[in-house]
Amino acid sequence: MPNDDCSTATRRRTLTAAYVSAIIDGTTTTCETRAAAGDARRTAHRVAYEKTGSRSAGQHAPWCAPPSTSIRKKAMTATRLLILGVLRQQPQHGYDVRRTLELWNAEHWANIAYGSIYFALGKMEEEGLVDVIGAGQVGRRPARTTYAITPAGHAEFQRLLREYWWEYKPTIDPLQVAITFAHALPREDLLAAIQHRSQHMRAVLPQLHQRGEQLRQQPGMPGNIFAGLALASMQIETTLAWMDDLIGQIERGELP
Repeated sequence: MPNDDCSTATRRRTLTAAYVSAIIDGTTTTCETRAAAGDARRTAHRVAYEKTGSRSAGQHAPWCAPPSTSIRKKAMTATRLLILGVLRQQPQHGYDVRRTLELWNAEHWANIAYGSIYFALGKMEEEGLVDVIGAGQVGRRPARTTYAITPAGHAEFQRLLREYWWEYKPTIDPLQVAITFAHALPREDLLAAIQHRSQHMRAVLPQLHQRGEQLRQQPGMPGNIFAGLALASMQIETTLAWMDDLIGQIERGELP
């Protein structure tokens, strides 16, 4: 049974407090408010779990223990690096940051959710990595806040950039898990799934090439953007070659 500290009432109070605080401040969007409430709720869970004492080896954590956030942290770190990198060019609105990342096709190679940009900007402002240097509304357009990177933000950008270049971080692909249990699917289903996946990936390749040609027409586009697109294309091509070989092994009865 969950303890009193993790009761439904406690969780509701935590959530309500986060919402009220954000509304009073008037500086967060709906997405930011939800994220803040989630962080507050997880903090309450962690504190309550610590009060119950440590668990023995092999025992599952109580229902209120915080879940693993390694994947989420990786995504947040990549988003932070991208935003700081864009703001190094010049102060920008959150919308302009999003437009730049869309132009770079960042969703294809950085695992970024564009809706998280505004929340990340708010968090980085709290941490002193960016400053708000202006806010206003033109006509009927939504009010926009202009952000500029701070000296601390420049230092954080350099730290993250060096970390990403120096450290090898394996990509976690659910396909690796699926491969482990390939034998659990009927051969016909497995072949159909691989062929469908292959067709989808083949359709992505010309899109990447076309996007690269479009970006070449943009004046001042940094060349390393094309290097990133080339890496993404080569990874897809390598996977396609592996899948073709896998299909052959399955059809010959060698796998699974």
